[in-house]
Amino acid sequence: NTGTLLPVAALYNADVSVNNVVGLSFRGDSNSGNTFFEFAKVEAYVPDHNAPKGFLRFFTSGSSAGVTERVRIGSDGNVTVGGAFGTNRLNVLGDVNFTSGAGTGVPYFYLRSADGNIGLGSANPQNKLEVVGDLNVTGSIYQGGNIISGAWIVSGNNIYNGNSGNVGIGTSTTPNNKLNVIGDLNVATSATAAPSLFISS
Repeated sequence: NTGTLLPVAALYNADVSVNNVVGLSFRGDSNSGNTFFEFAKVEAYVPDHNAPKGFLRFFTSGSSAGVTERVRIGSDGNVTVGGAFGTNRLNVLGDVNFTSGAGTGVPYFYLRSADGNIGLGSANPQNKLEVVGDLNVTGSIYQGGNIISGAWIVSGNNIYNGNSGNVGIGTSTTPNNKLNVIGDLNVATSATAAPSLFISS
């Protein structure tokens, strides 16, 4: 069944001044029964009747002090949570938390507005990006503009370096030999076994 859908209810304000507003107020009785309080509100604004376009504001009450604006939808379709008009499709003033269930579990994605830190699996990221769990990178990783080489290759229980260069342990300078160790060297069958070879620095 198709046809013209008529509004169930229409709110009309004949005032043609700027920032004309029409809205819905949701109210309930107080415990005493003698007064009522406003616990939610929706307002529609028309800033200029010569160029009719409007925006919506949504309010809720978190205390007896009255309602506070929570969400705004601009005439351009942009949605802003916790503030005035934003320039993007979704603008959030405050932390962002994506999690499962009722939102009480470990967040899948957490963005802290105070410092811009992002946590994946962490609700308290101490760095620009903090990942709790495995991380798979198909591209390159850079540090200070320089690419970090992934030269170490894991094969079963073995790990090896595919480079043909030298390896240094305990040194920040370029090693001169295939293996340079700064410190003692202990070769044994286990961490607690007697060394088969021990070289003291």
